[in-house]
Amino acid sequence: MKKAVKYPFLDDIPEDLVLKIERLYKIYAKLGLQEQSDVPDTLMNYPSTISSLSTYDVADLHANYTAWSGFTSDKFKYLMAATLVLKSELESKINQKIAITTYPKGVTALEKKARAANGTNVIQLKEKLEELEALGEMIKIERERLDMQVMALRSELRRREAEYGNA
Repeated sequence: MKKAVKYPFLDDIPEDLVLKIERLYKIYAKLGLQEQSDVPDTLMNYPSTISSLSTYDVADLHANYTAWSGFTSDKFKYLMAATLVLKSELESKINQKIAITTYPKGVTALEKKARAANGTNVIQLKEKLEELEALGEMIKIERERLDMQVMALRSELRRREAEYGNA
């Protein structure tokens, strides 16, 4: 097992799978969509009302929330890459087990797949996949929340600019 320092959710995934995930993500980065490497400053508390804040405070919040939105999106992309690799590996392990196992006549393909999915390695992969999918949903919700807050702050800055000029 490889200890994934950069992405702790990969700590208990076999090293060969971590390398596949890293390779996939490097290919993505070659498309010119580089990952955000630095953790942004601490996420500021979102105020109950932004209209009472100074324009500078709104701009600071906007910059902070934009940075966190990008950071969260980057982690979500990496998590989705890990999920895709695990899904592929899980399917491969099930198919390999089906291929090397002798089944009685009359056993359907669905029954074979269900039986093959009971192996220890397969169960561990399934559990990790479920964990990553749940984590992905949590990050997706957080990313959507951050994006909505960024839009609200941007809207407030535009409103102020239209009302006061470059206040």
